[in-house]
Amino acid sequence: MKKSIFTALCVSALMSANLYANDKELYLCRYIHIYQVGTGSGVDTDGGDLEVTIDGNNMRLHGDNKDASGTFNLEITQQSGRSITAKNESMLFILKPLTGDFMLNAGLGEFGFDVNRGGHKGHQRRYAGSCKRVESFQA
Repeated sequence: MKKSIFTALCVSALMSANLYANDKELYLCRYIHIYQVGTGSGVDTDGGDLEVTIDGNNMRLHGDNKDASGTFNLEITQQSGRSITAKNESMLFILKPLTGDFMLNAGLGEFGFDVNRGGHKGHQRRYAGSCKRVESFQA
């Protein structure tokens, strides 16, 4: 009797963990600030939307701002209740789910920073804004 109850509890826990692992999260974000690192200046922006989809260890960003448009896939490298960090070769994205704040650093990687060439040598930009979680759905 005790074995069957224990087995049922273990199976239930494993099934619920598996269901949670398959959840997707969707955030709709709004650009508020864009900063061009190379020139040390802000960029005028009319806002724009950023859709963030989290699926397991993968994150997909889809933006429609004239200065930050396109779809980009990133890998989640750190996730806690306070922040989610994801990156690829040229981007670093940080989302703070509790406050909804996000920061996206783009143009990293091959552009980099070179002291001999006067500092930043590419088109690095830092985007910031706020997000709102829209829904959680099964894959």
